[in-house]
Amino acid sequence: MHLSHFEDRINAVCERHPDLPRQAVILTRLIRFLSGAIDDRLSRLLEREGLGGSAWAVLTMIYSDRDGAARPSCIGQALSQSRAHMTRISDDLVTAGLVERVANAVDRRAVDLRLTAEGERRVQALLPQVGGLYQEMLGIIDPAGLDQLETTLRSLLGHIEHLPPIDPTTGTSA
Repeated sequence: MHLSHFEDRINAVCERHPDLPRQAVILTRLIRFLSGAIDDRLSRLLEREGLGGSAWAVLTMIYSDRDGAARPSCIGQALSQSRAHMTRISDDLVTAGLVERVANAVDRRAVDLRLTAEGERRVQALLPQVGGLYQEMLGIIDPAGLDQLETTLRSLLGHIEHLPPIDPTTGTSA
């Protein structure tokens, strides 16, 4: 469904419930659609490389690590991925020859993921393309607007992260 369809439905609900904060509903829906559109474009770029968005995120997390290796549990936590999903992604990346499992330097019982030479080559080859895609998607906004957007989005995220949790039994903030 497209945003215009949701907007029509939101307007219909607002007619029946005039106290509903229409703009807040529209803005949060816009953010969801935007996120989906960004993920879709990135997925299409990565698809020809046999990668998905989650695999790319794992590769770049490892690539960005100063030690060149990272624990799957830490990556999963940073990317909000379950242990099962991280195991599946890790298995796929190992099978593809992009990462290898190695003993952790500090705790030999723990296993880290390290990029293989092919994994490093693939990340380095894709980074300019991914960066170009991000630039293209934001190309409609002038630099001052980008600064303002970043400030606004950081503020919004910080605000949401500091809201009290929702009590599942009452549906209200605790």
